Amino acid sequence: MSEIQRVTYSDKSPVQILKNAEIEYSDSGYVKSVLKAPIIEKYVEGGERTVFPKGVEVLFYNKNRQPESKITADFGELSNNNKELELKNNIVIISYSKKDTMYTEYLKKTPKHPHNDSLYSVRTNKLVIVRGNSGKFESKGIKANDNFSRYKFGQSKGIINYNEEE
Repeated sequence: MSEIQRVTYSDKSPVQILKNAEIEYSDSGYVKSVLKAPIIEKYVEGGERTVFPKGVEVLFYNKNRQPESKITADFGELSNNNKELELKNNIVIISYSKKDTMYTEYLKKTPKHPHNDSLYSVRTNKLVIVRGNSGKFESKGIKANDNFSRYKFGQSKGIINYNEEE
């Protein structure tokens, strides 16, 4: 056995690999989201983290189990020590409730702090291209809540549809 470990073991290797994974997250009996990924790798060396090297898709649901929004990315990494999620490359965000589709290259989700009442825990300062009910424009960044049912754009240019009720 020690010969096999000597040849195949690396402290930089994942301690767990899941293939064709589908994970449901629920709260108070409601499915809040479903995460799908072709490969999920868990690491412990250098800080516990979960990596989605071949992409990730997260579908968010409302309490009636209706899809609220969906995010896909080519790469993702969840840092379990501080509960931060970073998504990179070819990110597509679809808000079914607002009928918007957004495109960007980087998103970061940080945990909500008990002393900070900020609704927005998902952010990027990178370019966001928006198509849909909100208009057809480019924005320098976005702030959003966890499930993208509420969001604010940064400095924008293009055709922006304004709704006083929001």
